[in-house]
Amino acid sequence: MVRKLSYLGFYLPELKKLILVNDEESNATFIIHGIEDNPEQLAKIYSTTKEELKTSAEYKTDTLIYPGDPEQYKKRISEILLRPYEPKEKQKKKERVEKNKYEQAPEGWMTIHGIADQLGISDKLVETIVKKYHATNPEWFAGYESKIGRFYQHLHPDLVQIIRNEITIREKAPEGWMTGNGLSQELMVSRILTEKLAEKYKPTHPEWFADYQDKMNRINQHLHPDLVQRIRNEVIGMEKAPEGWMTKSGIADQLGVSNELVETIVYKFHATNPEWFADYRDKINLVREYLHPDLVQIIRNEITIREKAPEGWMTGNGLSRELMVHRIVIEKLAEKYKPTHPEWFADYINTRGKFSLHLHPDLVQIIRNEISGRKKH
Repeated sequence: MVRKLSYLGFYLPELKKLILVNDEESNATFIIHGIEDNPEQLAKIYSTTKEELKTSAEYKTDTLIYPGDPEQYKKRISEILLRPYEPKEKQKKKERVEKNKYEQAPEGWMTIHGIADQLGISDKLVETIVKKYHATNPEWFAGYESKIGRFYQHLHPDLVQIIRNEITIREKAPEGWMTGNGLSQELMVSRILTEKLAEKYKPTHPEWFADYQDKMNRINQHLHPDLVQRIRNEVIGMEKAPEGWMTKSGIADQLGVSNELVETIVYKFHATNPEWFADYRDKINLVREYLHPDLVQIIRNEITIREKAPEGWMTGNGLSRELMVHRIVIEKLAEKYKPTHPEWFADYINTRGKFSLHLHPDLVQIIRNEISGRKKH
């Protein structure tokens, strides 16, 4: 919707309602009910067209065309806003109970979760097996009402039997084979380290890697006992970090910045200076990735020269929270000033120690005035 027309959004958290207003003639006002204070959900709505919103099964939406009389318009909006909202799911459940809309599943038909629960395996494993039959046997899939009155996809008895057979013939891991997760837990190291140590043997020993059913009956990659022992030996032989080497979290704490900011700086050196990264044991004997003193100094230098935002400069996120409008609205209003006032946009370290775009105080005030003027009308 907003991507095509200039709609202004007003979110009312106490009512969980979003109003989308466009002051161009003949354009409808939209009141969307049951909206949580969730940036991802709000951004999704802002990228929806009017037609999609009108027909959406996801949102309960009222539309209002300006009647020509401001007082009548205000009265109608007030009525819609104050009207109790009943979620669509609740409405659908009522309809099913009242009209007995859906049939009960015939004998032998089961849900994915039902068969997974019965066989003691994960839902995901069942989904992996059944997805290949959607195209070849669509008649094996049908929607029925469950015992608790909810509408679920059910699987035909023939498909249920196929799943049972496939699970039965799937091989358990032979003695001594382990998953990366299992080995990392045993050695008290991260799964990433275990994967990194294992991966280097794949080109020369592909037979050391195989998929088996794990203890949770999920199909997972397992490592050969010879590879497991090699990784054990490598981890046991790891030493304490030499003088001057630091972890990313350690230097972040020391400099009072976020781990993400340190990660942003070091990322580019992985390819050019791999010798600046090594695994060592920390003070409590856990194996972690450490950074070379030269890289530690580079991080210190970069953090030192990065400026904090001057007085009055704000991020788009900060301004959107102050004005109680979506961040997309702030970005749209700010963007039109970029060609004429590029000096109103600059990157500074924000309050969380992250490097982000900030807006000049003059631009901040202009946006405040624009939003304030729109709300009055």
